[in-house]
Formats: sequence, structure tokens, C-alpha cells
Amino acid sequence: MCNFNHPGSHDPAFAARLGAYRSRDPALQGFEREWVAGARAVPSRQVAVERLRLLGVLWGGGSEVTAVRSPRPARGRPHGFDDDPATRRLLRSRPPRAALAWVEAALGVTVTAARPLRGGSASAVHLLRVQRGSGGAERVVLRRYVRPELNQEEPDIAEREARALRFVADLDLGAGVATPRLLALDATGAHAGVPALLMSRLPGRVDWAPADADRWLERLARLLPAIHGGPLPPPGLIRPFAPYRQESYESPGWARWPSIWARAIERFHQPTPDGAGPAVFIHRDFHPGNVLWRRGSVTGVVDWA
Repeated sequence: MCNFNHPGSHDPAFAARLGAYRSRDPALQGFEREWVAGARAVPSRQVAVERLRLLGVLWGGGSEVTAVRSPRPARGRPHGFDDDPATRRLLRSRPPRAALAWVEAALGVTVTAARPLRGGSASAVHLLRVQRGSGGAERVVLRRYVRPELNQEEPDIAEREARALRFVADLDLGAGVATPRLLALDATGAHAGVPALLMSRLPGRVDWAPADADRWLERLARLLPAIHGGPLPPPGLIRPFAPYRQESYESPGWARWPSIWARAIERFHQPTPDGAGPAVFIHRDFHPGNVLWRRGSVTGVVDWA
């Protein structure tokens, strides 16, 4: 969820928010110092991921805060997300024929394969293999907003994501770092059955289990100044930031530092400190599941809905 933040709202930029509390909360001060410095004392990959989740609370909440999780991260799933059977059927099943027919008509291709991309909980995302006439095979990404309650609450969600993708297409995130390119949009679901959009497929994959957590955290953090330092969108293009209301504001059962979680949540509910800074553009859902890697380098940032 990309937004721009303006003075007077909760500031999701971690440096501004946490920096304002340095003299008031030694625990958060130490947490920020570990994050910014690259953290020389990371006892495990799980701790590194938990840091990012905790920062998610202070950034204003994201999917890593609200998604369904196992009580403990499942083996092989260091992010802790888990799909129940109903979620798997809704999000991971093959797209219906109407959606694939829309893809074929929009791009002038034939869909030859579809594979679900795991990790998200708000939409169904599939990697499609398509054939364009006698040419070679290509891969594109189909995102469908299949949750009725979400579509009722935010009927323009696909259109908003399309506007965001067009805007971030010119965002300079550094050499070799890309954002998905919008290929087609069905804002109302008139053709695909539900609101949907097609995007280019970026190289790389999510890395939830880095071999070097220090380097991984540092490279993630380096992306934020480029995002926050970019130009603001034109008025009305992207809505201003507003915090999500969470189902629960209690520390999760798997937290290694529940007291720090409690303090972070407490700070989140307080007014924005004076001098929070000028308006900046933000990703709003920045976490490891939305960053792609290849051979140790970041290749893309996704999920700008």
C-alpha cells in the first residue's frame, strides 16, 4: 500500500518516528541503533525478521502485522505466514477461465501455465506463462482481488494499484532495482470476474532466510531513502497516509521481545511528535516479503497497492 505521509498523521518513516523517541525510551533507542547500524548481534534469522515486523507497527501497520500467522513460524517458513485450507482454496487455486481469457485478450497471448505465488493474504497472485503467437514464452503476473469484504470496503483498490504502478515506474531505487510494469487493468472485474491487473514479472525471489542477516538488513534499509526521497505524487493521484486499525494490538505470542512490542504499540497510538518533517512518499507495506533478490542483490520492490 503506497501513500504519501503528511505532517499531522502518524509518521511511518522509521527514522523520524523512532528518532523522536530516542531520549524517552532506551529500549526503542537500542532497537533503532541495531537496525540502522546493521546489527552486529543478530542471534538468528528469525530475530532479523521480527525486527522488521516490529518496525512495521511503527511504520503504521502492514500485511506482516495483520496476516494470518502460525503461533510459531513453521519449519521452512521463517516469515511465519501460514495458509489455512480456506485461504489456500481462495488464493492459491488456479484462476478461473474468465480471468485467463481476459489475460489472453488483453495481451494477445495464450496462457499455457499458472502457478500461485505465496506470501500475500489480501489477493490471489499467480505467475502466468504465456505464448505470443509463434514467438517465445513470456511470464507475467496476474493479481486478482478475490476477497469480497475487501472489494466492498475498497472498491477502487485495483485502480489505485494501477495508478501507483504508473507513478513508481519512474522512481529511482538504484541500479538494477525495478518496480513492476503495469500491463493491463480490469478495475471493476467486468472481464476477469473480480478487480484484477496484470504486471510484468521481475527477476529474483523473496529471501526470508538470508545467509548474512546483517548485510540483508542493511540492503533493505538502503531502499527506504530512495523511496522517501522521491517526488511526491500529483494531488489526488495517491491518497494520504492513514493508519490501519488492527484486529489486535497485543504482542504476538511468538515475540522474542514482548516488552519492546508493547512499547512500540504504545508509541504508535500517541500523536505524531512535533517536527515530524515534510511530506514524503512511502511504500506503506515495506517488508521482506515485498523485496526481491537475486545472487545477493536486490532486484525489485513489489506490492505498491
